[in-house]
Amino acid sequence: MSYNNLQSNHSKRVTMNNLISLLTAIVGPGYIFSSNEQVAEYNLGTFPHKNNNKIVIKPANTAQVQQIVKTINQYNLSNDDANFSISTVSSGKNWGYSAQEPSFDNAILMKLSRIKELTNYDNKQGTITLTPGVTQQDLYDYLQEQGGKFWMDATGSSPECSIIGNTMERGFGHTEYGDHFNNVCSFEVILADGSIINTGFKQFSKNGVVPVAADCYKWGIGPYIDGLFSQSNFGIVTKMTLWLMPKPEHFEAFFISIKDEDKIADLIDALQPLKLNGIIKSSAHIGNDHKAIQALSFYPWKKAKNQTPLPESIKNTLKKKFMVNAWSVSGAFYGTKAEVKVWKKILKQAIKDVTTDIKFIDQSTLSLAIKLKGVLSLFTGIDFNTNIPLLEKVFRLKQGIPTNYFIPSTYWRKKTPPKTIDGLDPTQDNVGLLWLAPIAPIDGQHVKKMVKIINAIQIKYGYEPGLSITLLTERTLDCVVSLVFDRDIEGEDVKALACHDEMFESLTNEGYFPYRLSSHAHEAYNKIDSSLIPQLKKIKHAIDEQNTLSPDKYGI
Repeated sequence: MSYNNLQSNHSKRVTMNNLISLLTAIVGPGYIFSSNEQVAEYNLGTFPHKNNNKIVIKPANTAQVQQIVKTINQYNLSNDDANFSISTVSSGKNWGYSAQEPSFDNAILMKLSRIKELTNYDNKQGTITLTPGVTQQDLYDYLQEQGGKFWMDATGSSPECSIIGNTMERGFGHTEYGDHFNNVCSFEVILADGSIINTGFKQFSKNGVVPVAADCYKWGIGPYIDGLFSQSNFGIVTKMTLWLMPKPEHFEAFFISIKDEDKIADLIDALQPLKLNGIIKSSAHIGNDHKAIQALSFYPWKKAKNQTPLPESIKNTLKKKFMVNAWSVSGAFYGTKAEVKVWKKILKQAIKDVTTDIKFIDQSTLSLAIKLKGVLSLFTGIDFNTNIPLLEKVFRLKQGIPTNYFIPSTYWRKKTPPKTIDGLDPTQDNVGLLWLAPIAPIDGQHVKKMVKIINAIQIKYGYEPGLSITLLTERTLDCVVSLVFDRDIEGEDVKALACHDEMFESLTNEGYFPYRLSSHAHEAYNKIDSSLIPQLKKIKHAIDEQNTLSPDKYGI
C-alpha cells in the first residue's frame, strides 16, 4: 500500500472517530456502536447484502434524532473529507425485504426502536399517535388496557415489528384497515437539516391552537405530501396518527377452498364484485398448497431423499395429512349480526359455481374445534392438532391480534427446524428469505398469468412456489412470492438471487410491478424508465443537498 493510501486511510479514521465522539455526546456511550464485532449483527440478512452499516446509533427521543441529523450534516459541510450519510430503520425486522441493509455502503444506521410513545388516544374517534419504536404488540397491549373498544390491524410478521416502519413501506394486514398507509395521517418529519415539519392539519397553529380535526382529516389545506415520505428518503418520520377499527358487534371469519388449481381464475372473478361493492371489506388472503404446507411443516429432506423442489407425491401426502387443497381463501366479515347473515348468503351464492367448500367460523365454532382437535385427529387420520392452531392464528389475525406463529414457515428449507416460535430471528439463523410482490387488478386472467410465470421460474430453479394472493383494495390484488431457501447450503444464495431476478424481469415485462422493493431489487428497479424519478431527485437535492438521508433509496 502506498504512503498516500495509508495517509488517506488514517485521515478517514480520524474523521470518523471525531464524528463518533460528537454523536456519543448526544446518545451516551451505551447507544453507539462502531467496532466490527458490535456492528456485525446489524449487517445480517436473509439474502446477500451489497451494502453494510459502519456505525450504529440508537437515539432515545425525537430531540436526539434532530441533534444527530444536524451534527452529521454540519460535520459534512465543515470537513472536506467527510461524506457521512444516515440509514434509518425502526425495529429492523424487515426480513425478506432488507432487514437492516442500507441503500448505500458504509452507512450510519440510526435505529429508532428506543423511541416508544403512545399518545393522544381518542376513544371516541378511534385515533392514536405513535412513534417508530412502537411495535404491533405494544399497540395491541395498549388497546386491551383501554378496554378493547378499538382494534388495530396486524401483519403476519413478528409482533415486535414497528408499525411506522411497516406503514412507511406501505405494508398491509388482514382486517378492513389492512391497507396501512390509507389509515394514517399527521406525520411529524425530521428533514436533513434537522428541522421538523408536520403534515396535514398538524402543520398549522393559530395563537397556539392546532386545528381540532388534525387527527381525523388527513388532507389538511394545500398540497397533500404524506406520500412523499413513504418508500423514500426525504425525511425521517418520527410520529404519525393511526386510525383504529371499531370493534364490531359481530365478527365471523370465512374459509373457502378449491381442489382444482386451474379454477383459481374463476374463484378470483367470483370474489371480485364482492370486493368492489364492499361486501368483502377485509384484506382477503388466498394461499396455494405450497404456502399452506410451509406454514404447517418443514421440508421432509429424508423422505424427499434431498431432492428439490418438493416431489409431487410427497406434496400430495402432506396435503392429505393436513387437509390442504390447491387454493384456500381466508377473510372475515365485520358488522351487526344481521349484516353478517346477509353477507354470508351473498358470498355463498357468488362462489357456488366454483366451489361449495366454504366454512364460516365464529368464536364458539373455533372453541369447539380447539376442544375436539385431538379426537378428530385420532379418528380421521388428519392432523387437526397442527391445522387447528393454524386456523386459530389466522382467525386472530383477522381480529388484529399479532402473532409469532408464521415466522417458522421461513425456516421451511432449514435442515434443523426451530425449537420454539418465541424470539426467532431469521437473520441470526441464516434463513434464506426473499419476497417479491407484484400488483395487478382483481382479475382472474391476471392471476392465472402471474401464477404461470412464477411457478415455471421457481420450479426451474428448484424452489417450491409458495404464493399468497391478497385482495388488497377494492380494485387491486397483490401476489406475494415467497422465495425460501437455506443459506447454509453452498450455492443457494447465488441461485436464489438468480431466481428472483428472472421473476422480477419476467413479471415486469408483462406489466406486473411490485408494490415495494427489497434492497436486492433496487438494481433491477433502477433500469426501469420513470417520468417522475428525475423530478424527485430535484426535490431531494433541494431539501437534502448533502445527501445525508438514505441516498439512492428507491432510486432517489
